[in-house]
Amino acid sequence: MRRYLYAIGIVMFTIFGITCFAYALVTCPAGSHTFSGGDQASGYDMCIPDVGASGPVSGSKSSTTFTPSTKGTVTPSGDTSQTQSQGIAIDTQVYNEVNRLYGTSIYSQAKALYDNSVAVNTSDFNSVVNQVKGLSDAAADPLKRAYNVRAIERLNQVWSEMMALETTYAQQQQQVVTPPATTPTTISPTQITPTSINPTTINPTTISPTDISPTPINPTTIVPQSYGASDLAPGQTIVAPTDIPAHIIKSGQSIYMQAGSAIKYINQNTWQTINGTFRFLEKVAIDGRYKVRTNGGAVVAVRGTQFTINETSNSTTLTLLKGKVTVTSAKGKAVTMKEGYQLTITNGVVGKPTKFDANTLDTWYENVAPGQAFLDSSWTLETAANRYRREVVFKAGSATPTEVLTADEQKTVDAINQGLAIYYKKTVDTIIEKDKRVFSTVGRINANGTASAQLYIGAKGVYYPSGKAGTWKTFYDKAIVSGIFKMVRQENLTYGFDKSTFVFSNWEGTGKNRLAVYTGKLNSAGTADIVNSIASIDPEAGQEIGTAKIYIDEESRLWTKMEAVIMMKSGKIVIPIQMIVSVKYGDAIKVTMPTKLKRMDAKTGLAEMQSVIKEVK
Repeated sequence: MRRYLYAIGIVMFTIFGITCFAYALVTCPAGSHTFSGGDQASGYDMCIPDVGASGPVSGSKSSTTFTPSTKGTVTPSGDTSQTQSQGIAIDTQVYNEVNRLYGTSIYSQAKALYDNSVAVNTSDFNSVVNQVKGLSDAAADPLKRAYNVRAIERLNQVWSEMMALETTYAQQQQQVVTPPATTPTTISPTQITPTSINPTTINPTTISPTDISPTPINPTTIVPQSYGASDLAPGQTIVAPTDIPAHIIKSGQSIYMQAGSAIKYINQNTWQTINGTFRFLEKVAIDGRYKVRTNGGAVVAVRGTQFTINETSNSTTLTLLKGKVTVTSAKGKAVTMKEGYQLTITNGVVGKPTKFDANTLDTWYENVAPGQAFLDSSWTLETAANRYRREVVFKAGSATPTEVLTADEQKTVDAINQGLAIYYKKTVDTIIEKDKRVFSTVGRINANGTASAQLYIGAKGVYYPSGKAGTWKTFYDKAIVSGIFKMVRQENLTYGFDKSTFVFSNWEGTGKNRLAVYTGKLNSAGTADIVNSIASIDPEAGQEIGTAKIYIDEESRLWTKMEAVIMMKSGKIVIPIQMIVSVKYGDAIKVTMPTKLKRMDAKTGLAEMQSVIKEVK
């Protein structure tokens, strides 16, 4: 089925890119000749009478009246294959009619109408190609048929406008004008042999769309009623609206409530489910005794976990997605559940746990967006992060022209793309500021990582490679070290992102491992930082961010990945620049400081360190 989508697009490229530049020669009418003395010209307006005043002859072979075409438009109907055939038919009809008009005064107008439709359909075609990437044939087919219909409608419009031009032109041809009889002075024109103009064949630059996976079509995100820690008071009952779910967010805790569900807040570590369906995400209980009381007559003791509860008037079904819980019935029987199991409590009797697919989301909350408090707390956690490793990768896509290029300009773009094809920059930063106060960085540039630089900055100095295996150099300057630490603290993980623009997009992943995806923009400093990192130039004013995304772990509320794509414009070309940042956290992240050292004075050490960094840049 995929070939149907391409059909009209291929016809347009063939016609516009090649055929319209290959004009056929015509034979001049009897009694006339060309400037060069022959009888073959590119058009009748280039023919000269053999006798009488020199000048172009009529644009047609004879004095017969011009007759407009009697063909009509095409009404799109049927499936993708049928609309494809209809599209080819109307495209061929319009193209042939434009060629028939060659040599008339309305030819240029007709050709401009057709050329414009080709340009619009080509742009539409490239857009649809991007949309159907990765889709199944069934999902892609409606998009392909819709493109065919749009292309047919555009060509129908061109045909209607051409017929209006032909009608007016035919009426003008019917007005016979008899010029007064004159005896023209014989003029022997100087024989001029015009320079043969061979138009340079322009091969359209193949536009390679930026390799960006299209955003999957997700169900409409449900915006819940959101409650934060300051909204709750001991003994308060929270009831979700009848038509939308609710989301309760506290420090280290999230509770989703299905529409119409009710829960009672006993205190900071105890909840009482009343009715409905709930999803609990509890990272760490404040005093280690987090509990949920149920209508089924049991108490669920929680120690950092994810689980769901379906509550009715006399029974409770509990499904454990992650971690461990202990369920104690009203009769004192305790059952400890394992991850991936569920059980039902009825009238105080705890049933036997059975295996359950913990990665299966109940549909009622898989599209429920986290509240604003989720993003706010995530931003705070990221700002305060003091032990993490950040891997940043920069890539540049193919440069594409924004307007027609000269041959020399095209060669420049081709040379740029050859360089971009192997360009690759990667940096790894390890920040440990809580105890050892260490900041390390490793740089890689080019596809094979041939150039690199590695630095360690600690409270006792700056360390850099000496060039000899196993040996490092170090120097200490209080102002330099303090300045670097200040820079690191200021450039936290939120640097460059404009928080006010970020909105929730969708959940990625299922079950116990979910990432909240937010989309937004970078601020001007973030834009300049990315452009400078890969191109070492300042971006043009007013450049927009193509995409900016943040991926936040639902449980820890820490950022796991950031993505940004900037369409950097320079002159007549645009270069897409992509940045991907992956982050890991925890005490397991360590930096082994060099032990084999050669101490340098601050002046010499600084000069050598700058030389190492400059070599990579």
